[in-house]
Amino acid sequence: MKQGGGQDGRSPPQAQYASHIHVEDDRDPVLSKVSASDTVFVQAVCNSFNSAGLAIDGDWGSATQAAWQDLNDAWRYDTSTCDPFTSVSAYRQWLNYVMAHGFADAKAADAIYTASDCYG
Repeated sequence: MKQGGGQDGRSPPQAQYASHIHVEDDRDPVLSKVSASDTVFVQAVCNSFNSAGLAIDGDWGSATQAAWQDLNDAWRYDTSTCDPFTSVSAYRQWLNYVMAHGFADAKAADAIYTASDCYG
C-alpha cells in the first residue's frame, strides 16, 4: 500500500512538480488557490523574491495569502484591476513579473518590471 501521494508512494504529491509548473488541460491557465502545484509555485516565488519564510506545503492558507499580498504590494502589481485568479492575461502579466525578477536575480522591492498594465 502506498503511504504518500507522490508517484513513488513516499513523497508528497507536490514533490513530483518541484522542478516545473503543472497546468491541467481542463481549465484556463489562471492561478488557482485550490491547486497544490499553483500554491507551491506561489509560495516559492514569495520566499525567493520577498523572503516570506513560507512552508512550501501546497496549502493556500492565511500565511500564503498575506505573503501573496505583500509580494504584489512590493511589485506594485494591482490585483484589484488585474486578477490572475480569473484572467488569463492578468496571470500572464503576473508571470512576467516573476520572470523579470528571476532573470535579474532581484528582490521584489527592486521593482524591475514596470511595463505592465497591472503596474500601480
